[in-house]
Amino acid sequence: MQLAGNTCEWQRECTQFRELAARLDAAGEGQQADLDRAAADLLWDWLQARLVVIDDVHASGNSLIARICEETPPGFNNRILGCQNIKGPGLDFVYRWQSWDSCHQACRQLVASDETSAERGLRILASFQEFGPLCEETVRQAIARVRHSEIAQSERFQSQLRVIETAMQQQLEAGADQASGDAPGGWTNKVIHAVESFLDAGDAVKRRKRANLIYRDLANERISHARAVIELQKLNKRQKGGWLLNRLTRWLDVLRAGTATKYGK
Repeated sequence: MQLAGNTCEWQRECTQFRELAARLDAAGEGQQADLDRAAADLLWDWLQARLVVIDDVHASGNSLIARICEETPPGFNNRILGCQNIKGPGLDFVYRWQSWDSCHQACRQLVASDETSAERGLRILASFQEFGPLCEETVRQAIARVRHSEIAQSERFQSQLRVIETAMQQQLEAGADQASGDAPGGWTNKVIHAVESFLDAGDAVKRRKRANLIYRDLANERISHARAVIELQKLNKRQKGGWLLNRLTRWLDVLRAGTATKYGK
C-alpha cells in the first residue's frame, strides 16, 4: 500500500515537471518572473512532501532506521546527513550506529585470515547484546564466509557461530515485537505521561543508585566496559521519559503470553 501511494505521488510530480517544462519552452518575453515563482513553488511543494515528522517522542533508534528504510524509494540509496535533536530518539539513533560500528569491526576480525583476529571477533560477537537491523546482513555474511574456513573447523568455533546466530535472531525478534506493540494513544497516553511525571522523582533516585552500582562494578571488573556502556545507555534513555509506558507494555505482553498459554492459543 505504501509503495502504491508513492508511485501515484511520483507520477503526479512527473506530470507537474512536464507541465512546467512545457511552459518554459513556450515562454515569451516578460514571463521570466512568473516562471521563476512557479518553479520555486513547485520545488518547495516537492521538498515539503519529502519531510517526514516522527511524532513519537519515545521512538527507538531502530524504529527510526526502519522508518528511513520505509521512506526510501526502491532501488535508491539514502544518505543520512545528520540529526538536529540529539536527545531522546536522536540519542538512541546515534547509539544504533555506534553499535553497528562495533559489530562491523568484530565481523571484520571474524573473517580475518589469522586465527588471533578471528578468535577476537568471535568472542566479541558471542557476547554482543545490541544486534539490530543495521547489523543483520553484515553478521550473516561474515558467518557464512567464515563457517567453512580452516580456522572455524572446530566444535567450539562452530558452536559459537550458532550462539551468535541464535542471539541475533532473538534480539531482532524482540526489537520487532517492541516496535509493533500496541502502545496506548490519545487520553490514555496523556494520563500515563502525567503519572510518570509525578513518579519520576522517585525513579530518578533509583537511576542514580543504578548508575553508581554500574560504575562500582566496572571499577571492580565485575562487568566489562561494553556492558557498562549498554547499561548506562539504558539509564540515559530512561531519563528522557517513557519508562512507565514501557513498563506497562512489558507487563501487558507478559499477561497476554500467560493468557495464550493458559488457553492453548
